[in-house]
Amino acid sequence: MDKELRRQDDKQMGEIMYMLGEIHSEIKGVNSRLDKVNGQLDKHETKLDELESFKDTTVGKISIISVVFGFVGSFVVWIIQQFIKI
Repeated sequence: MDKELRRQDDKQMGEIMYMLGEIHSEIKGVNSRLDKVNGQLDKHETKLDELESFKDTTVGKISIISVVFGFVGSFVVWIIQQFIKI
């Protein structure tokens, strides 16, 4: 009877060890995929930072150009008003 119980225990231990090996290999696979996803996220984050920087630079340039054109437009209007007074 004891030998039969030991055989069953050994068989169950073998099955448990096999399952643990399977779980371990699945976890390795998941970690590998997670590393790839993290690498892709880092690349996307870098590209987003570059796009945000470009957007900020473009908005700044447009603001400066708008101010310059505003001054030029008001100067033109002032000159026209001066000619009308004469």
